[in-house]
Amino acid sequence: MIATRNKTTSPGSATSFPVPIPHPVSQRLLNGNLEVASGTYRYVNFSVPAGAIRARVSGSFHAFGGSGNDIQVVIASPPEFENWINGHQAQVCYSTDKVTNGTIDRLLPPGDYTLAFDNRFSAFSRKEV
Repeated sequence: MIATRNKTTSPGSATSFPVPIPHPVSQRLLNGNLEVASGTYRYVNFSVPAGAIRARVSGSFHAFGGSGNDIQVVIASPPEFENWINGHQAQVCYSTDKVTNGTIDRLLPPGDYTLAFDNRFSAFSRKEV
């Protein structure tokens, strides 16, 4: 088999097929501080497109505010996020207990996801993440 930049052919074959050339793509989900009011959560939905190879969500976070400087973080598909946020059993891709600092580094298959910062446990203190 002979490979060229854009085509692959077999010797003696008149058929050629385009060879996909993967290229890196990045998307910023959040930038700067995010305020999460007491008793609430904030979230962002994002998608990993079909055909993506080794898609990864990565980054770090730091929570401050209130007595514990803490937040809970989760990544899940929208249906599993709904289960999680309602206190039901859920299969999530990433989750934390109450933490001040964290690092996210997860490979994700193609699909739709929700990244959420949960401060529902705090009755009085807003958090900055």
